[in-house]
Amino acid sequence: GELIEKLVDLSSAAALVESGMTVSVGGSLMHRSPLALVREVARAGAVGLTVVAAAGALGVDLLCASGAANKIIAGYAGLEGEFGLAPGFRKSVAEARVIFAENS
Repeated sequence: GELIEKLVDLSSAAALVESGMTVSVGGSLMHRSPLALVREVARAGAVGLTVVAAAGALGVDLLCASGAANKIIAGYAGLEGEFGLAPGFRKSVAEARVIFAENS
């Protein structure tokens, strides 16, 4: 059979994320995170996202700060040792705009 092209541009990939979905942000803290895609998802306007991450960092922070996320399921959400908790995440949880389900 013929191979089907599966590559799409960032905006097309981000458009697949709809409000209310559960999404996962890969990478490990400050390494190998799909930040270009996360930025596009935030720009695309999806809201009410549940975000799952083993150890969330900039991607989780951006989705919280932009108002896209309303629940984070993770073992940790921060910017590694010397930088502390992710500020957008921390503020969103403190203001009860985001629910944090710690899962270590």
